[in-house]
Amino acid sequence: MNENLHQVEERLRALPEYAQAMRLLDERAHLEQQLHDIDHRIEALAAAGKLARIDRLRQSLLPEHRAWPPVG
Repeated sequence: MNENLHQVEERLRALPEYAQAMRLLDERAHLEQQLHDIDHRIEALAAAGKLARIDRLRQSLLPEHRAWPPVG
């Protein structure tokens, strides 16, 4: 590697802005993981909600759950 480039990199790594940038990158990765986890939970809740509606509809269609007497 070019020695001048290496020296510039070392000076930049010594700056407080470099440390702040590293912290922000770590925070961003953590937030992205949290967002991924939240998306997964939302998808699971949506699927569970759909299944609950289907189950409720099925139960309402059963003869013993009808609110009116059979005709005939």
